[in-house]
Amino acid sequence: MTGRGPSRRTFANATLAGALALGVVAVTDAVGGVPTSLAVDAATEECTDAPVVAAPPVPQLSSFTGQTPRRLVDTRDGTGGVDGPVGAECYLRIDVDAAGIPAEAGALALSITALGDEAGFQQVFPCDDGRGEVSNVNNRVGAFPTPNLVVGLPDDDRELCVWTLFEADLLVDVSGWWTEEGPERFRAVDPVRVDDSREGSGLAPGGDTPRPIDLSGFVPAGTTSIVANLTVTEPTEDGFMVIFPCGTDAPTASNLNFRANESRAVSVVVGLDGDRKVCTSSNTEHHVILDLAGYYGPAPQFGPAAEFRPEPGRRLADSRDGTGGWSTPLAALETRRLDVASLLPDGQQATGLVLNVTVTEPVAPGFLRVTGCNSTDTEVSSVNFSQANQVASNLVVVDLADSPAICVFSLVRADVIVDLFGVLRAESDEMLAERIGVSDVTWPRYRPSGENYVTECSDTVTLDLDLLTGVRARVNGLSIQSGELDISLASPDELIRLELRRGSTVQRTHLRCVPDDFRRLDVFATDDRDPAWYLTLVPGNGVAPTRAVILDEYGGPIWWADSPGPGVAVFERSASGNLIAVPIRGSRFSIDPDRGNTEHRLDGSLVAEFVSVDTPTPPTGAATDNPTDHHDHVELPGGGAALISYPTYDGVDLSALGTGFDGDELITDNLIQEIDANGDLVWEWRMSDHFAFSPGPGGGTNLTLTAD
Repeated sequence: MTGRGPSRRTFANATLAGALALGVVAVTDAVGGVPTSLAVDAATEECTDAPVVAAPPVPQLSSFTGQTPRRLVDTRDGTGGVDGPVGAECYLRIDVDAAGIPAEAGALALSITALGDEAGFQQVFPCDDGRGEVSNVNNRVGAFPTPNLVVGLPDDDRELCVWTLFEADLLVDVSGWWTEEGPERFRAVDPVRVDDSREGSGLAPGGDTPRPIDLSGFVPAGTTSIVANLTVTEPTEDGFMVIFPCGTDAPTASNLNFRANESRAVSVVVGLDGDRKVCTSSNTEHHVILDLAGYYGPAPQFGPAAEFRPEPGRRLADSRDGTGGWSTPLAALETRRLDVASLLPDGQQATGLVLNVTVTEPVAPGFLRVTGCNSTDTEVSSVNFSQANQVASNLVVVDLADSPAICVFSLVRADVIVDLFGVLRAESDEMLAERIGVSDVTWPRYRPSGENYVTECSDTVTLDLDLLTGVRARVNGLSIQSGELDISLASPDELIRLELRRGSTVQRTHLRCVPDDFRRLDVFATDDRDPAWYLTLVPGNGVAPTRAVILDEYGGPIWWADSPGPGVAVFERSASGNLIAVPIRGSRFSIDPDRGNTEHRLDGSLVAEFVSVDTPTPPTGAATDNPTDHHDHVELPGGGAALISYPTYDGVDLSALGTGFDGDELITDNLIQEIDANGDLVWEWRMSDHFAFSPGPGGGTNLTLTAD
């Protein structure tokens, strides 16, 4: 269908919410097959006019939840409540709540299949908002099943409508939904061909025999589903194809319906099995091609996740009427550029686009390839058409993080229409679309303004740098481009410095590695604080030793050192920038009297040790030792220190105190000393010089100290 009324406008195959079709698992009915049906009637047919109105804003929906495809409506057998074809210029009204869709679902992943005698089109829209000016499905003539991917937006009353130009049977399957909150995030990638049965493996089998495709070399661990372009070519008979996670039974559904010997393509999102594999299956022998365009997985553990902003539908280029500066058809083998730098307000940058690309009036069979202009992959295809003058369209996800333009290549002369349905955009203060640690070993949690991160030394971290337009990057002083960078740090002495620069703005990241027994910290602030570094102790746990660490304001370790003894009571910074350690060398009287508090450079080397000084024995008895106490250390001007000691005296006569005391007691005194930078005694204060002993309350061996 190339128009409605006198207009030459081609109806593209996406809704006003088509941008969200990133997550659709295209599941349409194989001819004659019926998947598990909905047990309730959620649909009605109406033929009142659905007005054409401006498309409303689409909600920000960040996470996708998939499910086993489930049929909502099949007008061929009455599933869903409508029995018989939907009349010309009539529509289905589907009650989303009655269909069992969760209330938090803001948009539905639907597969719409149309079977009509006349070539027409179908539109999906929120019922109360009215239908827009683009189509979701352009059904072929002769009641041949024509499926397409749709994201359906319910209206405020949770109702969704499907309108058809001419009479047609309609099938509606739901395979998932989007919510505002959730763990899954989408990442567009430079398109890459991951499978082509024409290159070595021969025709894929028919007879519904599964054929596995391994994605483990193309997507990271944790990926839950892929966004891809699925193409069938050279099928030996009319038929269908379905793509699904390996390890499960093929659903009674299809992604593609095709004629013998033709090439057809459709965008899909399909879940992966635990080995990151998908399977295809068809009723007939065929060749299959799979081009990867992106994937869903957990939000990146290290790095930003691009935000997604759906668009209500906006025409960017039309070679038939000069829109976008395209005033002539694309010539055979021509690549035409379309600048998109002005798509976002306030200087923000698009990292990816969701487009509906339509070809019309091609002079011969062929294909379109739509990529970012910096893409180097010349194998992939985006839209396939099998005969001259055919109208064909497909949803295309374009990764353009480092290029503010898309490029469209056509194999043959043809008119091309490009409509925008969604934008993936960088956060306002970012220079990257993505910075992903593939292994889950980097910490603390990523923040755009954070500089310091660590990883275990035994792990390799893969950074996938997706630089935005105009950003230059250096790693340890060497210029790098967008792409993957494997980092393996064998020693805590090593440091990776990543510097991103756009004009005068610089963003730096430091990545260090810590010993494998380093205790991971969960750091949070109870209020806003100015940037600062924090010196603290991380206690040992029987495996890891006690360590002194310096953290930045986000909890990123920037320095650490093992405790210089069994434990440390205090770590503090000296005026010179060195660190003073007040170690716990033992309990009570087992402390080594010849060791004290230590001063260290940040490299761990010893600068000085502060030890209490032995002094003449007081008349109360003979001193046995003069150990340095671990409860305090006060740095003094000139490099000296104030220390606490508790000398013990043996042979002290306490018999005058009465019962329980004799003339040969062992007592512990208290001593405060000032030590100069050379370790010599400057001044001291001894508790026993100022306090007398007396029996404690209740007698026995308790003592009370009283001032003289």
